Amino acid sequence: MKTLSPRSFSGIGARVNLVFAAISAIMLVVMLLSWLAFEELGGQINEINEVRVPSLSKTINLFSIADDFLDVGPDLAEARSESERQAISARMTDYLDRLSKLNELQNIEHEEQGNRERIEALIENLHTSLALLNGTAQYRLRLEASQDEALQRLKKSYRQFQDTVFKIVSAQESKVLPLEILQIERLARDFYDDLYYLTDVKSLERLEVVSAALAAKGQELLADIAASERQTPFLTRPARQLIKHLEGDGNLLFLRREQLKTALNIDRSLEKTRVKIVQIRLILALNMKATQNAIAQSSKEARKLISLRTTQLALSVGIVFVLSFIASLIFVRRSIVRRLTQLGDKMNRIAAGELDTMIDTSGTDEISHMAEALEVFRTTAREVEEQQTRAIIESSVAGLVMTDARGKIEFLSHTARTLFGYAYARQGPTPDLDITALVAPAEGTAVLKMLEESRTELDREEQATPTPVVREFKACRRDGSNFPSDVAVRGIQQRSGQKFIFTIYDVTDRKQAQENLEQTVADRTTELRRANEELRHENETRIRTESALRSTKEELIQASKLAALGKMASGISHEFNQPLMAVASWLHNVNLLLERGDYTDAGEALRNIQTQVERMIELASHLQTLARQPVLNFSPTDLGHVLGRALSLFQVRIAQEGAVIHNSHILDGIFVTTDGLRLEQVFINLIANALDATSRQNDKHLSLDLQEHQEGQVAISVYDNGPGIPEETLKNVFDPFYTTKEVGKGMGLGLSISYNIVRTLGGSLTVSNRAEGGACFTLILPKNTKAANLPLQAEEIW
Repeated sequence: MKTLSPRSFSGIGARVNLVFAAISAIMLVVMLLSWLAFEELGGQINEINEVRVPSLSKTINLFSIADDFLDVGPDLAEARSESERQAISARMTDYLDRLSKLNELQNIEHEEQGNRERIEALIENLHTSLALLNGTAQYRLRLEASQDEALQRLKKSYRQFQDTVFKIVSAQESKVLPLEILQIERLARDFYDDLYYLTDVKSLERLEVVSAALAAKGQELLADIAASERQTPFLTRPARQLIKHLEGDGNLLFLRREQLKTALNIDRSLEKTRVKIVQIRLILALNMKATQNAIAQSSKEARKLISLRTTQLALSVGIVFVLSFIASLIFVRRSIVRRLTQLGDKMNRIAAGELDTMIDTSGTDEISHMAEALEVFRTTAREVEEQQTRAIIESSVAGLVMTDARGKIEFLSHTARTLFGYAYARQGPTPDLDITALVAPAEGTAVLKMLEESRTELDREEQATPTPVVREFKACRRDGSNFPSDVAVRGIQQRSGQKFIFTIYDVTDRKQAQENLEQTVADRTTELRRANEELRHENETRIRTESALRSTKEELIQASKLAALGKMASGISHEFNQPLMAVASWLHNVNLLLERGDYTDAGEALRNIQTQVERMIELASHLQTLARQPVLNFSPTDLGHVLGRALSLFQVRIAQEGAVIHNSHILDGIFVTTDGLRLEQVFINLIANALDATSRQNDKHLSLDLQEHQEGQVAISVYDNGPGIPEETLKNVFDPFYTTKEVGKGMGLGLSISYNIVRTLGGSLTVSNRAEGGACFTLILPKNTKAANLPLQAEEIW
């Protein structure tokens, strides 16, 4: 490889350094000219910044202070209190002091010195005007205070006049005011209103007119009082006191006249002040105009200087541009850029796989050295590519076969040779071997079609990585034996043209495993079908058994009802016996009464007989209702009435056993929408269960509780003083056929029936043990229940 001596001046670096030195010298000249331009421009800017701008700023401040002074003047004239007047006066004095100080600090030219002196004189005049305006404003405040006092005195005098009129009216027997008194009171009120509202008069001319009118009204008032009969001594004095407010130096007329004069004086003072401020503004405007002219002149000179230096810089930059263009055109583009572009193109082609690209290595500069290095890289890459391709193919566990575009085998991997029965050799594939020789004869056309599809995928320019084509073939070994295989083909682009790599997998084991799996699935399907058939038969048997069980359950429930009725028969026979004996006795009495002709007492006896007969009919109907199969009938039901009917069936047993019933907590008038007959059956079961629980107690107590539970619900509690229910069996109390009674004394269906009835009615039934002993059954029902809301299997509970 050629090398370039570090001391050689023929290289690219030496030529670039020469061009850079020339351009640097020109740029140094440009920088020097720029520095001179900025130095001169800086002097102009400093003059504007240090002299002109501060002067202009002070002039603007003078304008602002003068405007503030002018704006505050009316506030001083209209001050509402002495403290406000003093504060405003202090502000205006401060404005004048600031004007004077800023005027002294102005940096103005000699010819403008007279303007500063004129401004100072005007400021002195403003001090004088401010003093006069301040005194006038102070006098105005004193006049307003005196006016307020005079108005108070006027009000007092008018009230005295009104009081006198009131006393005169009160002293008269008639409550109707005489016409002359009404006329005098109206004149006095008009005189008071006109005098009180003198403060609204805005001009001296109008004030004189109002003054004359007030004097006339005062004389008219005195004349009417003098002309009145018997009222003159009483009204003359308060009237004269009222008219006195027009007389003297401190009267309201005099005070309003002084106020109007003071207002005119204030307006004149403000106008003079405004004129002086305008004069100051005119002088300041002249100073500002002069300062602006000076700034404009400095800016004009700066622009001229900038224009001159800009021209000089443009010429220098033009020279640099021409030198740079010549260097770029002659040296950079021809000697460097073009050769680097060509070398870069060759690099891209080599990187794309074109390892046969020719490289120009002529010359002795750095680019020639880069070309020689690229040629070494190309040779090395070619060798590495071939070695890596063979290494990848040889290391694959699948059989790899490389062919050309026509299907001619160029290489067989070691695995492929072993798979197809060809001896391993590093010299390449067997001569004149085609890809169709590796598959069964019947599938030769299919493998060539697969090769054509892969070639089409490779020719697509928009697809960077061709998609491999995968098929299943019956491969053929060298000895003619066949085996199942999966074949995938992918095309690659090499320098010698398109190549196609076939990846071949022996799937004999997989096929065998698949066949075994299919046989296993078939066997399992047969077993599942048989098991399904057996399950169907078992399900039909279960359905028949459940139907029989349901029928048996209904029969047992009905038998339980009838057993309960039989148990109550002894008590009910007593209930029938008493009415029958009473009927027999009253019939005997009726016969005697009829023989005596006492028809009234006989009729009363017959009515008693009818009552006892109706009672027996009701008992018989009740027993028939309990004995037959139920039909749901929802309607508004009085819970207290239902509970009382259920309790009446146990009156004989309660009396025989000496049980005490506590039902004082049953509230009247509680209605719910439910089936009263089914609810009565629940109450009968609960009461019977409570009586059974206290059968061994010497002192038997049974409590019934009916009250509101929550919003939209009621609660009924039945509790006793028996031994209670063992805690371990509480969860089984509502199970069918579960009972803690002795054999033959119960079937264990009462509470189960009650529980399901309550669920059907939309409520709940719970049981618990009381701390003081005994069990407590709590029934909670909604106030409004519809049949459509019943449980799905409600018909199965009876």
